[in-house]
This record gives sequence, structure tokens and C-alpha cells, in this order.
Amino acid sequence: MTRRKIPFPIPVRAHGLEIFERARPNGVILCSLHIPLCKVALRRLIENGFHPDLAITHHRNKNTSIAVWGITDVIPAIKAGPVVFFKAKTILNQGKCLLALADPVFGADISPNLFFLAHRLKSQIIYFLAELMPEGDIEVSFFESTIKDANAEKAVGAQVSELRGYSDRIINRYQNLKF
Repeated sequence: MTRRKIPFPIPVRAHGLEIFERARPNGVILCSLHIPLCKVALRRLIENGFHPDLAITHHRNKNTSIAVWGITDVIPAIKAGPVVFFKAKTILNQGKCLLALADPVFGADISPNLFFLAHRLKSQIIYFLAELMPEGDIEVSFFESTIKDANAEKAVGAQVSELRGYSDRIINRYQNLKF
């Protein structure tokens, strides 16, 4: 239905939307992984008035935007590649929001490059996750990285581990569900 531009309802509970009320002069990297339902979090964010300015996509085709489940809005996108960080740096230096999934596909290694860019530009990293709850609602969460280290190598390594830990918790819960 999304591809046909037909909106549809999705039962969602959101946590952490208030963190988008603060000014962020060095920009924001909205970051997650290829986990089930992550685009539902983007929908809730857009419905609450915060629209990412640009997404980095790993798709092989020539995407110029990514669809957001259940609504007709799209997010402008550029393909990951050798020059993507020049564009990302421009967006962040303008105090805007960059959306990226830090892994190229589900289960792949997390690229540290976004985290190094955020550290270098002093941009905020906001994680977003979505999780199907037992009653059928989807719970989406937005939260800042808890890592505040002046040393880039230590900070980036810790942020990669932090994001993987959040994702693993959700995936492990799904794997333990009984149907």
C-alpha cells in the first residue's frame, strides 16, 4: 500500500520524541540498523513534525528517496558510496538531520564511519528502534547515545557496541517468541 501511495494506520506507541525539541546546531544523525519495523519509527517521527533532511541508502538501484510505511511522505536519499560523506557533512554542518542505517543489510557488521563523522563534527547521534509488543502494538523509541568520550576511537567503538546491544536485545526477544 505504501508503494501505491495509500496511507494506512499502524498502532504505535512512541517514547523519546521530546529529544527532538532541542536545537542541535551541529546536526543530528538519526541512526538504527536493518531490524524489523524500523521504518515505523520514522513514520511516528514525521507525524510528530520532525522530518529527516536526507537518508543514506545501501540499495543498489538509483533510489532518490525512501518510502515511509503507511504514509505518502518520502525522505530524500542518496546511495552509499565514496562521496556520500561530503554530502552528509554539508547536511550536518547546516544543523540538519541525516538518516542512516549503520549496517548495509540485516545481520551485517556495523560501519563505524557515521560515528566517526558525528564525533568529528560534534553532531548528536539519536538511535531509533521499533519493536512488536505481545499485544500487537509497535513500540518505537528514540534516544541519544550514552557515550560521551573525547577519544574518537574509544567513543566510536563504544557507540557501535551500544547500538548492536540494543538491536540484539530486540532480535533475541523475537527469536524466543512462541507462536
